[in-house]
Parts: sequence; C-alpha cells; structure tokens
Amino acid sequence: MRAVVIIQARMDSKRLPSKVLKEIQGKPMLWHLINRINSSKFINDIIISTTYKKEDDDIENFAKKHSFNIYRCEGDPDDLINRFYLPSKLFNADIVVRTWGDCPLIYHQIIDQLLKRFIEEKYDFANNYVAATGFNFEIYTFKTLETIWKSSDPFYRRFPREYVYGHKDLFNIFSGEKKLKDICLTVDYLEDFELVTDIFDEQTKQNKTFDIDDIIGYMRNHHDKRSQTLERNIKYKKEKKIRGII
Repeated sequence: MRAVVIIQARMDSKRLPSKVLKEIQGKPMLWHLINRINSSKFINDIIISTTYKKEDDDIENFAKKHSFNIYRCEGDPDDLINRFYLPSKLFNADIVVRTWGDCPLIYHQIIDQLLKRFIEEKYDFANNYVAATGFNFEIYTFKTLETIWKSSDPFYRRFPREYVYGHKDLFNIFSGEKKLKDICLTVDYLEDFELVTDIFDEQTKQNKTFDIDDIIGYMRNHHDKRSQTLERNIKYKKEKKIRGII
C-alpha cells in the first residue's frame, strides 16, 4: 500500500508573499517541512504540488535543486482537487496525506500515528485537528479523492474535505477534536514567520529533531507569544470569511 504526502504550495500569498521559500536557518520553509516528514515509517513519496503561474517557477526551481518531487497543475489555480488527485494518480498512491507549505513544524511522528490508525481501521478520510493549528493535515484514500475529483461543483473542487463532510453517508470518517485551541503556528503573517524562526533557533540548540511536545512546551513558556498568535489567527479567519473562503 503506497502512501504519499502532497504539499500544497504557492508563492502568491497576500499576507506574506513567497512565504513557502522564506528561509529559516538558511533553508526554505518547504525544505524544513519535507525534512521533518522524511523520516516517516509509512510515507513512500513526498510531492510538492503547485500551479503553472509564473511566480511558482521558483518553487519548481527549488524542488529541482534539492531533488524533491514537484507536480505543476494546469488550469484554475483554485481547483485544488486537481492538484491533489492528478499527482496522486501519477505516483500510484493508495493513500494521500494533504498538508500545507506554510506549516513547517509538522513532524513525521504525528503523521505516522494517524496513518497507522487510518490503515488499521480502514477509514476513507481522516483529519488531525487534535493538535495545534499549524500541525494539521488530512488523509484521503485515493478512491475518496477520485470521487471528489469527479464532482463538477466549484466549491467542492476548491475545498475537497467539504465534499466528504457534505456526503458523510458515503465515507468512513475520523475527525479529531481540537484540544490545543490556544496555540496557532501556521505561518500567515511576518510575525508568525518570526515566531517559527525563534522556535527553530531555540529548539535545535538541544535537539535537531524536536517534536510537537517540545514545541508545545516552548509555547506554554511564552504566554505573550501564544496570545499574539491567537489574535493573528482570529484576524486571519475574519479576512477569510470576508472573502467568502469560510
């Protein structure tokens, strides 16, 4: 059974342009994300999925420089199901883990834990919303992705997981309950990037492969930073709501 990670990455973030290639300790965020996932016991391939927009040439160049898998999808950049289904098919995936290029702190252990359960209990879809924002990922069977891909509804094509939740009778779903609501580590703003850089700088002094417990401990000891990330996350969600994204 082949499991792949597909990383959603683009250069045209409105709040922090080119963020996925912003450097932490001399390496782009995407490099750190791939490096932290690479030790997984279950993942066969990691693929960066992006668009054919001119600015995303930089992502392809980065991938080729480091011999990472890259897939560029033609057509509407917001047709996200294409950007997951097509590379999954190309790489003969049975299971697909979806994650985001602005979450460089995700660690292979939390992916492996849920993947093991996903396989053993034969889920069609699972999410990892039990951890702090910034550690989230989703798992699909290839068959589930293919079902969503066949939909012509633009909303579902842009937000694949909403198809699953809108058709619960079709799928065996595992949905975690978010337990760490006071921590947010997605890189949406410059301040988020600076915080994640601080975490890397501090944690790698003691352990190059620091995990989620180390990160949570750091955030618990820095109440001011934790409060600021929550405020930015609320602001980000309001902006998305105004744009009709959520």
